[in-house]
Amino acid sequence: MKVYFISSGYDGCFNVRCVLPMLENGWNGQWKGFNTKAHTEQEFLEGVRQADIIVFQRPLKELYYDLALVLKKMGKKIVYDNDDTYIPESGTPLTMKGFGTEEQVKGYIAKIESNLKKFADISDLVTVSTDYLAKEYQSNKTIVLPNCVDVVKAPIPLKNTSNRVRIGIQGSCLYSEDYKVIQGIINDLSNREDVTLVLFGLPPNTPEHKIQRESMYQETIDWIDSIKCEWHPIVPITEYMDKLNELRLDILLIPRVENYFNKCKSNLKFLEASLLEIPCIVSSFSDKMSPYEVNKEDAKHVVLCSSEDEWRNNIDNLISDKELRESIGKTAREYIIKNYNIKDKAHLWADSYTKLCH
Repeated sequence: MKVYFISSGYDGCFNVRCVLPMLENGWNGQWKGFNTKAHTEQEFLEGVRQADIIVFQRPLKELYYDLALVLKKMGKKIVYDNDDTYIPESGTPLTMKGFGTEEQVKGYIAKIESNLKKFADISDLVTVSTDYLAKEYQSNKTIVLPNCVDVVKAPIPLKNTSNRVRIGIQGSCLYSEDYKVIQGIINDLSNREDVTLVLFGLPPNTPEHKIQRESMYQETIDWIDSIKCEWHPIVPITEYMDKLNELRLDILLIPRVENYFNKCKSNLKFLEASLLEIPCIVSSFSDKMSPYEVNKEDAKHVVLCSSEDEWRNNIDNLISDKELRESIGKTAREYIIKNYNIKDKAHLWADSYTKLCH
């Protein structure tokens, strides 16, 4: 069985959802980074021609649908993989506002959802990252393939040796403005003499990123500029885990707005931080369906907060108790290695794809 993965350009998602199982199973794909190289047009065409199964990760554009139709006529099995929802009014981040007015953005999101629905309809298999997201498709051809991490290639956790507790917020919490759930608390943390607030995300302040920063993230950038913090821009996915490790965080905050979009998200931030022994303080949802508590075993290895008082108390508690921070971090790392190692889970992809060929 030969499998070929087609990227839609979302490198972080593609790495977790496709590259990790691809490398473990000895398959092929359109990817540049880690142990693979960029494919030329000829190599892409040859890879697709030889493959029995073609996997499209988050095929947002209609051109992917057209390509899939051609490949189906060639006898290829089509797999559609997704790890987010694009249902309009679901809370899909309006950081897409760089695409126009709010109404234009809503129209753009609706178009994406329409494209994805069409793609799911013609696919032989739909794979998603969580049980919650799987409900969206209501199909017997939909299965859950959980996000995992590469334990072998993970860096050795680096520890903070300064006299200030380093507290981080990173990635989508900044992009989607989920940080606003605890913005007042974050502002207070930035003024503490015993804390260094570390923000990791958003494009760098360079001429080539000027339009993107101003059109999509200006409000968040203005807020970052208004507080005392240590800010680090995004890095290529191939450098991500090393960069997160170099930040030497003592605590990672993962605030989430309670909405459908965030309930569809996976626990990936928790997996990555825990692999580096960074304890996570996270949002709990009223229905207990946040990405970090829907799995009862995961929930034992994070600190859950459902109110501002709980956020403040739990943050203060971990700031003052180094032994507790280290205990949570070490136990969480052991849990992740045992339960989310791609080397142990890669067979789930192979098992699922093999069924398509019989």
